[in-house]
Amino acid sequence: MKRSILSINGNKPFNYILKTVLSDKYAVSLAANPVSGLRLLKENKNLDLILIDTDVFQADAIDFILHVKTSSILDKPIIVLSSADMTLLQSRFSKIRIEEIFNKPFNPVILLQQIDKLLMPVDITFSIRP
Repeated sequence: MKRSILSINGNKPFNYILKTVLSDKYAVSLAANPVSGLRLLKENKNLDLILIDTDVFQADAIDFILHVKTSSILDKPIIVLSSADMTLLQSRFSKIRIEEIFNKPFNPVILLQQIDKLLMPVDITFSIRP
């Protein structure tokens, strides 16, 4: 079964590009805004990661991120996509844990590699010694 990603992006063509790039390896759900994204997240607790673009709905996107990251039930890894200044973004999110920030334009192959790294299953092996 494929791991699942929620992509929240007000730019419809960009959302579909992300879906095209990611859908070979991941099940991708699309939301046009943070309110729809929150509804999808609450309906589908099996989502593994959230991609959110903060450019179109900046205030709502930040509220969404804060809500998700402060919820013990909804907390998921988040990757922020933005064209804002990287220093500004890092200071804005300094008090909450954001797994990654991608500054636009970015290489989709690198995005895919970072998602793979975040969602890679952890192999825990125990050895029993006499």
